[in-house]
Amino acid sequence: MAEDLGINLWTLGVSWTLTSLAITAVLARFHLRWKFTHRWEVHDWTMLAALAVQIFYQVGLTFMCKWGSGRPYDTLTPLQRVMITKWSWIIAPAVYIISILARVSIALLLLQLFSPQVWFKRFVVIFTILQSLVGITVLVMTFGQSQPYEVYWNPSLPGGREWNHKIYNITAVVYILLCSISDLTFVLFPILIISKLNMGLRRRISISLLLATSLVTMGAAAAKATIALMQITGRTASLGSTWKYLEGIINLVTCVEQDLVIIMGCVPTLRYVTRLSIPTMHDVAASLTSLLLRSRKRAGSTASGSDSHVNSHDGFNSLELTPQLHVADVKGPHHRATTIDSRGQVHGMEQHTGLTSIQRTDSFTVRYADRVNPV
Repeated sequence: MAEDLGINLWTLGVSWTLTSLAITAVLARFHLRWKFTHRWEVHDWTMLAALAVQIFYQVGLTFMCKWGSGRPYDTLTPLQRVMITKWSWIIAPAVYIISILARVSIALLLLQLFSPQVWFKRFVVIFTILQSLVGITVLVMTFGQSQPYEVYWNPSLPGGREWNHKIYNITAVVYILLCSISDLTFVLFPILIISKLNMGLRRRISISLLLATSLVTMGAAAAKATIALMQITGRTASLGSTWKYLEGIINLVTCVEQDLVIIMGCVPTLRYVTRLSIPTMHDVAASLTSLLLRSRKRAGSTASGSDSHVNSHDGFNSLELTPQLHVADVKGPHHRATTIDSRGQVHGMEQHTGLTSIQRTDSFTVRYADRVNPV
């Protein structure tokens, strides 16, 4: 009978994919902002700090999966259960640090983008302060409710003491609900403000995608809150056989939420992508042609004797890209037209213009030979 891996591999694959996207988004944010604004601001560094903690969390989650996280809980050995619990509490503080830093970064960016909207600025400031205070409270309780910290995965440790975990769990649920509200309102309200403007189809599609991402993030936070409430009330038995994967589901949902918050917070700053000059096929072809011309010119210049001059031009003519230069010089009543062909030969002729005053006109036109090379 094949071994039941549960969502172990799914957790690794999805979490690392989203974390890689988050890393890419933050690096692109820093690159584009420096390229077009030549400066980085507080919200950029705050999001970078959130990404650094997220990478730490991702490494810890990988160790958890190595010990069997995501597999059916009843198939794990006692050692596996202890090690999974150990790593889960090692990276537990990172969950709140990432959430606080990423959402503070988003709030700072929104305050900068929507500064004329006084009501929205007040909402962002008040809600962010409230959310951050609750998050810091949960973070402090994480370290304080069990002394020493090792008691979390080693309850038999001599001299260990613990608080009532229900206080911690309820506070954590309140914080998760606040995160769900911010994930929705911090995207929905700006969209309502922007939607009043005259926007093109592409911008409307971009805004719709951003709103969809916020809904996914909000859904992940809501799922965490639901699972936590079920654990507090002791109703996990109602999940049936799914309870065996409950610990792995919580870890997967947590990682998805954190990565999406980071990515979503970088989306407004990635608008500079539209200002990048992306080379077209015509530009690439022109560059290759120019490179080929220079290489043939260098090859022709190394030839010896008088034939070197002719041979160097032959290379240009084979591509039919060497122009004939037509120079018109008008001085007084006589008009002299000079044509320089691709081999450097000069042809001239005098023309009478019939002018009675002295005039000077220097102009030139570039004309390519009307020839087509056989295929």
